Amino acid sequence: GVRLNGFSGKNQNFVTAPAKLTTGSASIGSFFAKPLTENFDTLRLENAQTVSLNALINLQYSLKKLDIGFGIDALGLTFGGSQNGTFFAKESTKFNNSKQTGNPTTINALLIGDSDRGTLNSELYARYWLTERLGLRAGASFQFIEFTTTQKLTFDNDRFRLKTLMPFIAVSIKL
Repeated sequence: GVRLNGFSGKNQNFVTAPAKLTTGSASIGSFFAKPLTENFDTLRLENAQTVSLNALINLQYSLKKLDIGFGIDALGLTFGGSQNGTFFAKESTKFNNSKQTGNPTTINALLIGDSDRGTLNSELYARYWLTERLGLRAGASFQFIEFTTTQKLTFDNDRFRLKTLMPFIAVSIKL
């Protein structure tokens, strides 16, 4: 399937994104590796807004009126304007406390854990069909929202990510 996601947030802290910096591994090993918090710098964006369009992989098990499922974005694109923010380095550098500009990372790719790139959404849900055509769906949504700065900063890095986990309630309509 296809999923359209939107995100908007004020004064959000985006941390170092590349897996080689966050876990020391850019492979499936990054999923299980201990975070290298000493490499985590922060890009605080004043007004982060993105819209992403991604191919969706969805797995669902259905019982009479109840569906239980999992969906994850696999590949897509993110759109949004330039955003201003402040960079805070974990260690003192020439960039610490500097004004920076970031743009949503354009290409989204599911590569497992911190190796992922761009803005991706995954969700775990349950849906109850109230009628044949109307259902109520609830669950948890886990999103990666990623921005790329216009210049390379500490550790030659220009990618920063915000991870959010939020509950959701939705209405499903069969056409």
